[in-house]
Amino acid sequence: MKMPSIPFFLSVALLASSSATAYTWPSPQYDALEKLLYEGRRLDGQSMSDLASGCKARPGGGNVAAQWLRFAFHDFATRDAAAGTGGVDASLFYELDRSDNPGSGLAAAANEYLLFASKYVSRADVVAIGAALGVTSCGGLNIPIRGGRIDATAGGPWGVPGIDQDIATHTARFATAGLNPTEMILLVACGHTLGGVHSTDFPNVVSLARGQAVLQQFDTTGTKFDLKVASEYLAGTTRNPLVVAANVTLRSDARIFNSDGGATLRSLVASSPAQALASCNNVLAKMLEGVPKETVFTETVKILPAKVIDPRLTVENGHLIFHTDLRLTQAIGTNAPSNRIVTLSWCDGRGSTANCTRTMNTARAAATSQPPSSPVGLQEGFYFNQYSFRVPISSTQSVGKFWFTVKDGSTTKTFTNGGAFYKLKQDNVIYAPRLAQSLNIGSHHHGHGLSSRSRQQVVVGIRSELSPSKVFVNSIEVANSVTELPVKSTTQLTLSQSIKPAGGYKFYSGTIHANTDGLTFDVGAIIGGITYTEDYLTPQLSTLISYTTPSVVSAFIPSV
Repeated sequence: MKMPSIPFFLSVALLASSSATAYTWPSPQYDALEKLLYEGRRLDGQSMSDLASGCKARPGGGNVAAQWLRFAFHDFATRDAAAGTGGVDASLFYELDRSDNPGSGLAAAANEYLLFASKYVSRADVVAIGAALGVTSCGGLNIPIRGGRIDATAGGPWGVPGIDQDIATHTARFATAGLNPTEMILLVACGHTLGGVHSTDFPNVVSLARGQAVLQQFDTTGTKFDLKVASEYLAGTTRNPLVVAANVTLRSDARIFNSDGGATLRSLVASSPAQALASCNNVLAKMLEGVPKETVFTETVKILPAKVIDPRLTVENGHLIFHTDLRLTQAIGTNAPSNRIVTLSWCDGRGSTANCTRTMNTARAAATSQPPSSPVGLQEGFYFNQYSFRVPISSTQSVGKFWFTVKDGSTTKTFTNGGAFYKLKQDNVIYAPRLAQSLNIGSHHHGHGLSSRSRQQVVVGIRSELSPSKVFVNSIEVANSVTELPVKSTTQLTLSQSIKPAGGYKFYSGTIHANTDGLTFDVGAIIGGITYTEDYLTPQLSTLISYTTPSVVSAFIPSV
């Protein structure tokens, strides 16, 4: 997406620092980050972006996006840039009881974020993605996001700027965090174009009205990311409670906005709306990338025009099945051609015809769906079409490399993973969810509400000719509360006496006790001293889709 020019007072060097490395599958961390950012949902489909889309208000008052953005700032604010410590590291989860982190909105955000951290997406990355989703949902620009943030396991130092502090203290605190005085003004203005002050959280700033709680917004369009907070301040019409509070000591926004005589805000308001939003975009990106020095960022997470999803072998109804999906972007305002043909092609992985010796296989998509597109994805100008394949496979042939072709009338595109092709990592160990059962054994109170704790049966297939020394499940549950870590456990599986061999595999089963809301796990086996795994799974069964009968054609590998 082409970005508007940036006003002179804010450097764009930060954005140029992102890695230019091209995406190559497999990249499970990138795939998980891309899904959460552009589809707005986690692996099992539960949506994070739905919580904030449309600049949604929170029941009982408040704006979700504003609270998510405030959460990111409070996490960042105690950073020591010179020392390389603190910043957006999720330490705020352990600091919510401190006096410098008042407000029920921070606790609400923490409980929401808890649900979306996973093996490949840290809590700190969720904090950054949440801020980006919130800003975009209210009309701001997409903030560039990189993953790889490291989660703190305890609270960090005190020091979030307080509304009663003088300008020298504020300036020094922001400088320690890595922001100069101009960036301080911009960050406060951009952060306070959304939301407001709750009387229940700050009764010394906003009074109750007839005994009822009140939310006084920072500007007249508190649910729109439009910088009215700046123009109304300059016009003298502002009702920003941190500018007009009866107690002058509590007018922190007034002190910050006027710290350079209003020059930064005047420049911001004088620029075009697109330039003003871009200025916010950049200072917010700098905040979200203020992280501990040990952090190793991914490349900037960009929408994948063609994304291969969940390629796996499994057993269903006694047959070995290869299933995978191809997700394609589609420009908003357009439809995929009605005559589109999406084809999966693959080589056998075993036997005399492996590596497309004499033959290769093809199958057309068995079903089409439209995954959701988050506000970030929609602002990029795209929605998604997803094409699903379920193909019977012989275990003596298995699956080697595979690729896709998309034929739209006279135009054909081939997707070969940049010439490297897509390849199953291994086929010695497979996950067989349709042979498993989930039995609910009651509920317990979870940190984010009442959640179901289940006895979850897991079934793993091992090629019949192999003899594993160990078959196991490594599971990861979301944490039980914001001050706890995710729950990790390992369960050993045993050869099933009730599930008959099928599809060239014998089956091992076991039971894990877990909160299934947000549960992911890896299954694996040690065979001949080598560990084979299937990675990042959920217990949910795949959607029932008709099998596609493959065709076998003369060998051909697309040019790359």
